[in-house]
Order: sequence, then structure tokens, then C-alpha cells
Amino acid sequence: MRSAMGARSSRGRASSTQGSPLLRAYWQHQRHEVLGSLESLLPHRLGFGLSTATPLQRQLARLVDGAPTLDPSNPELLEAVGDVTPLVGVRPREVTIVAAIRSAKTMLSAAAAIRMTQTVDLEGLGHGEVPRVPILSLDLDLAQVAHQHLTGTVLASPVLRELLVEEPKADSLKLYHPSGRPIEICTVAGKRAGSSLIARWMAGVIVDEAPRMAGEGEAVANFDETRRVILGRLRPGAQFISIGSPWAPFGPIFEQVQENWRKPTAQRVVVRAPGWAMNPVYWTPERMDELKASDPDAFRVDCAAEFAAPESAL
Repeated sequence: MRSAMGARSSRGRASSTQGSPLLRAYWQHQRHEVLGSLESLLPHRLGFGLSTATPLQRQLARLVDGAPTLDPSNPELLEAVGDVTPLVGVRPREVTIVAAIRSAKTMLSAAAAIRMTQTVDLEGLGHGEVPRVPILSLDLDLAQVAHQHLTGTVLASPVLRELLVEEPKADSLKLYHPSGRPIEICTVAGKRAGSSLIARWMAGVIVDEAPRMAGEGEAVANFDETRRVILGRLRPGAQFISIGSPWAPFGPIFEQVQENWRKPTAQRVVVRAPGWAMNPVYWTPERMDELKASDPDAFRVDCAAEFAAPESAL
């Protein structure tokens, strides 16, 4: 098999394989800085450029990666996740993040998808098999928002663009794994998950707007079926990440919050993160007071990251 570097186009190779040894060393260092962790991929100027990443956002990125937390006693982390000290060095198999609106959830999803393509174990994969990282949502239009974040960032970054196998398509792009094998990131509508994900190895999964997906027997697009189809197809080291803002007080994600919030394990970590901790630049005291006064239910769901009261949901 051609090496990953040899297979890449001259456009992508120019940054790291041409020029002086000093220039090559510079781009190798940049690549390591950007792709070395989810925490660095989010704020780096050659990554997603989230320069305002908050301590809690960085903590969550480390949690997904299995890296040591910045401060295990941080009250915002304890409130959102619980005691994570037993998880140091462990990349949780399932991560569920229920967070306020305007808290960079879509950006985190796109960054996590790229990170998955670089960390999954592909040992023993058959020739010609191309594993996937699907980004699922209620419909393709919503899933495309993450795809636009993803492709826009990859094309704008000389470091990430170097990973491209070919030009991105309307609903997918392929990136090189460190082994040189391609991995496809694709967007999939939730109602098509069962038929479109079978017979594929998964390098990871992102379920966007997961709290709005119904349970088994409740709808055509349901979370339970999607999870069942995918879990047995995850490659070693792959993760199942569910993310979104809270909604009605029922459904699989609501049940996960009820059962697993603040009880993190290697199998599942459930996060509930309010706006003032995730994005205080947007969720200022003035904006929170205004929303709370004008619509308490909206404040509860959109900012405090709590599920709607039963009467409001009805």
C-alpha cells in the first residue's frame, strides 16, 4: 500500500514534504500541535479556531480524549460530569453531552469526528475496507451543519487539508488515518441510519441533536435502533458520542441523564452543561436575566440545559 504521505496530492504535501528541512520540521510540529489532542484541535488557529474555549469546554475535550483533567476539583466540571479522576487514561466508549444552545456543540462534533479518524485502531482491517465516522441527525439538513463546519475548517487549514484523500463531496469527505488508510466522515439522516450503517466498520459515531431522537417503537428515526446497529460495528478505540440541547422529559437521552449523570464510567459518561459555563461570552448575566424574565421555560432548556417541565413539553 502506498504510504499516507505518498498518496496525498501535491497540494497537501507542499506544506510538509517540500522546502527546507527547517520548513518541514515546522509543519511537522504544527501538525502535532493541531492533531495531538481534541483540546488543541478546537482552539488552534489551524484547527477550529475556538479562541474563546472555556475551561469546561477544554475539560470536556480532555474527557473525551481520556486525557488528565486540568482540575478535577473544578466545581463546573463536578457539576456537569461528576468525579472523573478514575477515568484518567481511559477514552469512554459512550459520551453523551446535553448542553445549552450557543455552546459550540456542532464545532465540538466536527472536531471529534476528525480526532476519531486519527485515533481509532484499524489493525486487522481487510483490504479495501473503508471505515466510517457517520454524523447522524434528525434530518440531512441538520447533519449538514456539522458537515459544513467540518469541510470549511479542513479546507481552510494547511495542516488539516493535508489529511484529505480527495476533494470533499456534498455529504462526505475522506481523511487519511496515520496508517495511511482512508476513513470516511459522512452525514446521515437519522431515519436512514439502520439501512445505511450496516456492513460497515465504524471509526466512531456522532449523533447530533440526540435528545430530540425518540426511543424504540416511538418513531421511524429512533435512537435505540441507531445505537444497536452501531455498537457492534465500532472499531477498537472508537466512540459513540451523542450531543445536543435538552428537550422534552422523555426519550433515551433523558433516561441516560436520569440514570448516569454524574456517574461517569469507562462505558458511559453523561454531561449536562449550562450556558454560563460553556459560553459566558454569549450567556452574559444580562442576557440570562432577560430570557428568564421573558420566558422561564426557554431559560430552563436553552441556557440551564435542563429538560423541559412535563407541562411545558406537552
